[in-house]
Amino acid sequence: MWALSSGCGTSWLSLFLAAQILISCFFVAHSQDPTAVNITVVLLPEHPKVGGSVTITPETTKRDVTSCLWLKGSEQGYNRVILNEFKPDSKVTNADQYNGRQSFKENCALHITKLDVEDQASYKIIRNTTSETETGEVFLLILRDSKVVTTTPHKPEPRVMAVGTMAGIIVGCLVGSVLIVALITYQTMKQSESFGSGEGRSPHTTSKPGSQQRLSIHNLGPVPAPQ
Repeated sequence: MWALSSGCGTSWLSLFLAAQILISCFFVAHSQDPTAVNITVVLLPEHPKVGGSVTITPETTKRDVTSCLWLKGSEQGYNRVILNEFKPDSKVTNADQYNGRQSFKENCALHITKLDVEDQASYKIIRNTTSETETGEVFLLILRDSKVVTTTPHKPEPRVMAVGTMAGIIVGCLVGSVLIVALITYQTMKQSESFGSGEGRSPHTTSKPGSQQRLSIHNLGPVPAPQ
């Protein structure tokens, strides 16, 4: 009997705790605005550069806006940049990520001037209206001066030979021509010397081994008288 009563008490306690958990979840769910919608956010210009400016613009809403909050993303999450409250009183509040270069434009747009690499991050807007909460985000990419972005088709540029390259080619051709002329001249002179040394030789000074020297009347001495 005691075991049964204890079991029934435990069952009722479990049901009570479960009911409390369901009620808590119900209130938590309703504390989060069920009418929150995602909106589109664009960059103007789409590819801003270092030193320039950009306007981060959310899509237009027809509802009565009560406040706009911009946040900047980081490794730790999103941090507040600037808050604009319209009701009950109009007031702009600067937050941790505000550095003096951010300001509000029409339609809760965020304008950033004198862009630096540190401005590159994800930006998120939370725009509260009288009927719903609108949220949207976009990544701001900062381009350096050396990087050029174009939306027009690339046209091949005509190849123009640099002055230094052309001068190098001309000098190379001249040096090659001089070397060829010098080589031809050297070969010609060498052949001329070979022919000249062959023609200057006397037939009396050259003879084959074993051959007798030819006699001439100029080589004969006085003829002995007959006895």
